[in-house]
Amino acid sequence: RKGHQPNFKVLPFLDKLAGKGYLVDTVDYGPDYELLEYFPEGNVAAAGLKGNAQAILAIALKTAMALDKLHKEGILHKDVKPANILIKDRDSWDTVLCDFGIADIMDAQGKCATTQVRTPIYAAPEVYSDTVTISGVSYTELSAKADFYSLGMTILSLWAGESAFLAK
Repeated sequence: RKGHQPNFKVLPFLDKLAGKGYLVDTVDYGPDYELLEYFPEGNVAAAGLKGNAQAILAIALKTAMALDKLHKEGILHKDVKPANILIKDRDSWDTVLCDFGIADIMDAQGKCATTQVRTPIYAAPEVYSDTVTISGVSYTELSAKADFYSLGMTILSLWAGESAFLAK
C-alpha cells in the first residue's frame, strides 16, 4: 500500500522463523514493498466460525505456538486479531500469524515501550491504564502478556461471531 513500508526492525528476526509454519513467510522485501506467502483460504475473521469449538481450539493452539516462537525471538506482535490469522488448511484449521507492521523488539526484561497499539477492542487493558506521557506523546509498556490477552479476545470474538463482538 502506498505510504506503508516493511517493518525493517523485525524482519531479520522473522527470517529466523521462516519456513517453520507458525508465521506467514516473507518471500521478498525492499525499501517500499513486502511480498508475503499467499493463502487463498483467507483469514479466520471471514471464516464464519461462530460456535465451532473444534476449529477455534485448533486456531487458538496454533496461534499460541506462533506467539511463543515470536516471544522467544524477542518480538511482540501488538495486533493479534482474527484478521491477522491466515488459514492454511480448512480441514485441519492449520493457520499462520501475519501482519508485523507494528510489531516491536522486546528488551532483556521482555518488555517494550510503545506508542503504537492497534485494534482497541483486542488490546490488553494496560494499553489504556499504564500510560506515561512524555512531550505530549503517550507511551505504554507491554510484555508478551498483552499478545496473549489479544489472543483471548480473538478466541472470544470467533466464538461469539466477530460482527456481534465488535458491535458491543
